[in-house]
Amino acid sequence: LADQLGGATGSIQQFTGFGKLIDGAQDANNGEMQNLQDTISKVERSATSRQEALQSQFTSLEGLLAKLNSDANLIAGLLKF
Repeated sequence: LADQLGGATGSIQQFTGFGKLIDGAQDANNGEMQNLQDTISKVERSATSRQEALQSQFTSLEGLLAKLNSDANLIAGLLKF
């Protein structure tokens, strides 16, 4: 049985080795995994960039809101007289 499965002409040898089915499938899977990792990295970079832009915009809007509240309080104080 071992001789039938292993060895230079055994059943296992038909599927493993340069250009064989299992190795070809494994290479294809490795390539696909690398493509997916690259895609994940791009999406993460894009998400990080978008997060930073939104945080900056939020900070600016908070500052604007604080100024508007201050101006509203000033106007309300002037109208009391």
